[in-house]
Amino acid sequence: MVKSTMFALSYLNIYYVVILAWLLFYLFESFESPLPFATCGNSWNTPDCYTVHQIKTHFNSNKSLSVDEYWSNRVLQSDESVGIDDPGPINVHLAVSLFVVWVGCYLAVFRGIKINGKVVYFTVLFPYVLILCLIVRGFTLEGSMKGIEYYLKPDMSKLSEAQVSYNDFNNNVVRDSMIVIVANPTTSIVAGFAVFSVLGHLSHEAGVPIDQVTQSGPGLIFKMYPVAISLLPFPNLWSVLFFFMVFLLGVDGQYAAVETFICSLCDLWPRLRKSVATQAAFTLAICTVKCAIGLCMVTKGGIYVFNLWDCYGASGLIFLSIGLGQIVPIIYVYGVNRYKKDIENMVGFKSIFISWFNFCWTFVSPFIISGILMFALYQKMTSPSEFKYEKYVYPLWAQLVGWTFITLALIWIPLYAIYHIVFNRVDSAVSIADDEIKEAQQLIRLPVDCLLILN
Repeated sequence: MVKSTMFALSYLNIYYVVILAWLLFYLFESFESPLPFATCGNSWNTPDCYTVHQIKTHFNSNKSLSVDEYWSNRVLQSDESVGIDDPGPINVHLAVSLFVVWVGCYLAVFRGIKINGKVVYFTVLFPYVLILCLIVRGFTLEGSMKGIEYYLKPDMSKLSEAQVSYNDFNNNVVRDSMIVIVANPTTSIVAGFAVFSVLGHLSHEAGVPIDQVTQSGPGLIFKMYPVAISLLPFPNLWSVLFFFMVFLLGVDGQYAAVETFICSLCDLWPRLRKSVATQAAFTLAICTVKCAIGLCMVTKGGIYVFNLWDCYGASGLIFLSIGLGQIVPIIYVYGVNRYKKDIENMVGFKSIFISWFNFCWTFVSPFIISGILMFALYQKMTSPSEFKYEKYVYPLWAQLVGWTFITLALIWIPLYAIYHIVFNRVDSAVSIADDEIKEAQQLIRLPVDCLLILN
């Protein structure tokens, strides 16, 4: 199971750094005045470009916002590629950003950079202040309530679409998990108000439905937040602060994920820790290989590779399957009460939340995850749909590559079970569950954290 998790972490490490490279490039560009994404007339703009201030008079289906053209023609330069089978040359500006992020990642993981606690409070909380400012500005724009209504009104038809740190032993995983459970969706919901208030304004000014204002996809945040920033006084200051803070938050998560991956491998092969030089060389090799793989996502057609990686390599299908594979042997074989006692021993106290988690592990999570997985499989088999990025339809071979990503991550679950059944016939089922507990405790407490967070 840990091997499957490591594959999934590896997928995340590779493609998540590409997002950080985009953020770093936006941060560099934010020092230019006027902001390059807020104007037309640049070398990457087309004759059909218009700014957010011209949307009322210039909007039509054949024209495009300056932020859209900046994203596609300047940052990605995807206008020079026709699809995933036409990657084109590497975008030097993104490759440099990618390299800088991976150098920082290597230094942080190998040298163990520590951030003062007060600095962490600032880097974590200040983005919420920025988002709140964007929300306040968005709510003052004419037509913003139209976007908020669109955001809050559920589209029930979407239910038919199935898309989906390294701690001490005594770390309080109950507290941490409750924080994640509350903070993660709350942050997403709050950030949504900033995006859709601006979308509502643009929709009102253009006189078209919200879903026609801009294309959805992984670059939506790089389109709508720049629009909101360009509508604020002193836009360069806000842009620098916003992208700097978001970059810091992303870097923190990325460094932790890379450190988890490398520590897991070092625990599996302790000889990698026999000397500082050996560990440094191994860490450098891992970061170099992942950086090299990431280069395929910063070419002219890199966004098509990124979208494939995002939908398959880092897909909900992988993590839901891993979560189910952890729950079943631990809860139904190792024993939910034994596992509950393990957690109480780890945190040093009993809690009603642990009892609630106990109920969820036994009944709620297994059935919900199983239902989602079966529904997703049923939907794929009965109503196959085209896999697309904006208007581009991926060829069949690209989708097969995507399913290969999923297979490589999940194949270890049945292989590991078969291995134990064949070579450890006595109490093989309990042995599998025991190994899950031991490996998780030795590495990154994955079953504890994942099982808690799944609720």
